[in-house]
Amino acid sequence: MECIDSTIRFSDFFGEVFVYPHDDPEDFYFATLDATLCVGDNVETRHDSGAILSLVDMTTFVMRSNSRVEIGGVEESENRLRILVGHVFGNFKRMFKDGSMDVEMSQVAMSVRGTVVSFVEDGNSTIEVLQGAMDVRPKGTTESIRVNAGESLRVTPDGVTRSTFSPADVAARLDARKIDRLLADGVDPALLGQTEAAAQAAKAALADDPPPAKAVTPGARREQRPDARARDPVSMLNERDQVALKSAEGELDRDHREQWHDFSVDRPGAVVIRVEADAGLNLRANLFDADERHLSGSRDEDGIRTLTRENLAAGDYRLRIRSNQGEGAYDLSVWLYTPMIMPQPAAAAGPEEALHADAALPLRTASAGLLGYVDRGARDAEDWFVFETPRSGAIEWRVHAEDDLSLRVNLFDANEQHLSGSHDEEGVRVLTREDLAPGTYFLRIRRNQGQGAYVLQPQFTPAAHPDPVRPHESREQARKIEPDVEATGLLGYRDRGQRNTEDWFRFEMATSGALHVAVRPEGTLAVRVNLFDANEQHLSGSHDEEGVRVLTREDLAPGTYFLRIRRNQGQGGYTLLPIVTPALYPDADAPHASREQAREIALGAETTGLLGYRDLDQRNTEDWLQFTLANPGDLQVTLNAETGLRIHANLFDADGQHLSGARREDQTWTLERDDLEPGTYFLRIRRNQGQGGYTVRPAMTPPTQ
Repeated sequence: MECIDSTIRFSDFFGEVFVYPHDDPEDFYFATLDATLCVGDNVETRHDSGAILSLVDMTTFVMRSNSRVEIGGVEESENRLRILVGHVFGNFKRMFKDGSMDVEMSQVAMSVRGTVVSFVEDGNSTIEVLQGAMDVRPKGTTESIRVNAGESLRVTPDGVTRSTFSPADVAARLDARKIDRLLADGVDPALLGQTEAAAQAAKAALADDPPPAKAVTPGARREQRPDARARDPVSMLNERDQVALKSAEGELDRDHREQWHDFSVDRPGAVVIRVEADAGLNLRANLFDADERHLSGSRDEDGIRTLTRENLAAGDYRLRIRSNQGEGAYDLSVWLYTPMIMPQPAAAAGPEEALHADAALPLRTASAGLLGYVDRGARDAEDWFVFETPRSGAIEWRVHAEDDLSLRVNLFDANEQHLSGSHDEEGVRVLTREDLAPGTYFLRIRRNQGQGAYVLQPQFTPAAHPDPVRPHESREQARKIEPDVEATGLLGYRDRGQRNTEDWFRFEMATSGALHVAVRPEGTLAVRVNLFDANEQHLSGSHDEEGVRVLTREDLAPGTYFLRIRRNQGQGGYTLLPIVTPALYPDADAPHASREQAREIALGAETTGLLGYRDLDQRNTEDWLQFTLANPGDLQVTLNAETGLRIHANLFDADGQHLSGARREDQTWTLERDDLEPGTYFLRIRRNQGQGGYTVRPAMTPPTQ
């Protein structure tokens, strides 16, 4: 697809800034000041990063961290910037000779000129006008809203909210590392990052027609930018940025045997000093730090005195040129060879300092640091970083160091307890921990030898299931679940020296019935399951069925029960599914387990009941029923029980005298008694073994003549 040059350029950037081409977003690359931004390209800033985009009319856009914009066209009808997400600060000049620029957000569209604006896009759209005024049209409407300096407009799908603010407050919120220069008195933001010639050319363009859009072929465009892989931080580890720090001349004679030259180093690196003297002058060079501590002396290389120091930290230094013999002039040059990768975020000297640092290590992008450089006699031997795990999971840190630097990596929890150390994998230090709970952790990078840059590459793999809203590691904290509804949990993750080894769940049995529980552990987790009643009495344990822990109890009465999932080894998530199979018949409205509680039944009607179910240490082993005969006659009682239940039945009169017992055939019991007189009688149905439901039907026939 053809690239149309938008004429928008980077005038400055820092940190991780990427360009996503319109024709192939997956072929993204690191930003460069000379990158051609085409219509439809996306520009993205990541953690602790920022960028300044400039137009030929001196309009600038300042992108804060974690922002993304889409580049629009350059024709009058296409002057557009689409803010996809994040915080963007705009300083709009004369848009192409009195034109305007369209800015689009998720909820609004607007045409802007001669205005300083802050845009915040987070799914809703917020516009804050610092200078000038602008008209904003919420999407889905036809009327525009005028927003003046000092006013803010927030547009959501639910409506529009207008408020006032202090422009100074908004300015103060901009990223101080780079963007504060935009707000300095007398500084034109459009000149930042540009040479004077480029700035003058941009200003001159305002007097003429805007340049026509030019097409750039995809092949040519790829030649203009470095390949994304070539700018990968790891691939840049051993590259050096060469900086000329100082060049000077001097003379040494009988009266002036030595001279001193001062210079400053603004970032760590290797310093190379070359001193070339007249033929009659023999000299030596020595390097000292700001405390006049001797650091290095020179050596002869083909008649040129050369001094090298590989591990200088940023700071002030002094160079002494001293005559050995003779007189004459000399020329010197000081060069700094500094790593292309600079620390991001800033490292701390210890865990406490890391905890209060401005930025934590991101878990989605690479970070970098430097080790081994000497500052006033002290070598920076270790860096500390803090990072947060948003949920339970596994972390892997891969630390790539340049060739001259050897290091090791250690992981600590928030209590500074050591959790894990690194090992070597083909020159890369790798640290892995599989069982981290959500929380704060520290990473220590310690130098073994050498100096240079390193790159930290994180890989965080969250646990299969979310963390619980609140802990349920004891019976008192038991989490309520519903029968026949799947629940999830995590076990084996480590938090400040403590590993969560068991979870408790609570559920209610509404009716008597059977319980079947299946717990399926994942990853390296192995568990066992136990069932308890409301009196904390253990009722059942689990067994393994092809990797699934299964627990079964057939005889539960209505009530509250507890499940304990306990870790045996490993860590990971699990799913829990309790299935309740209700008893065949409903539970009785009131207990009738004694003669005094006997339940009234009717002759000729079928009555149901349950026996053998366990409730708080007690099993219901017998039911009592009573009925009344109004006339004399012969009694026949028929009982049927479920397969798992064995019972026996007996008949008693009102005085408690036993009258008859039942006889069994398969799962049917029959009880008979002839010549009963009118009155009240009692049936006792007693469990022999098992549990389940039964039916009973008493029938009366007139006495035989």
